Amino acid sequence: VDGCKVALENLGDLYYQTKDYQKAISYYLRNSTSVSCQKKLADIYMEAENTDEAIIWYKKASESGDSNSSYKIAQIYMDLGYNEEAKKYFEIATSKNNINAYIYLGKLYFDEGKYEEAKRYFEIPANDANTYSEHMLGLIYDIHYKEYDDAKYWYEKSRSKKCIESIYNLGLLNLRLK
Repeated sequence: VDGCKVALENLGDLYYQTKDYQKAISYYLRNSTSVSCQKKLADIYMEAENTDEAIIWYKKASESGDSNSSYKIAQIYMDLGYNEEAKKYFEIATSKNNINAYIYLGKLYFDEGKYEEAKRYFEIPANDANTYSEHMLGLIYDIHYKEYDDAKYWYEKSRSKKCIESIYNLGLLNLRLK
């Protein structure tokens, strides 16, 4: 039975590669309990700009524990302006250590002016050497907390990776502190 399911997915893959999406969908649907088929169905529907159907299949894969599907649902919701729904799925993705989900949650909270929450989400990727998160922590410490030593620390880290915004903000910070 498992061999048949693999064969069905492989046939779906072949039809997908030849851009016969209807046949690919028909084979993936025959193995729709497989997370990889659920993700492939969602991807096909996203390519076809059928967001509602894509969300259904990403949710199935997310419920089966796939963090990338949770992340993709969150991005869809964020693009549609449904930030609370986006946060919910980014949270699910962070529970499985999806670094990009931490970054986007930090950005959403920062844009809402919730700097404490933003800081909490940016810290994990920043401590994993993510340049954008390092810069954003510098910005939060600089503008919100007025903790200039911490701001300088994070700006320096991202400046060392040629982050133009951090170079600029570091220059402004140094001028303010003179």
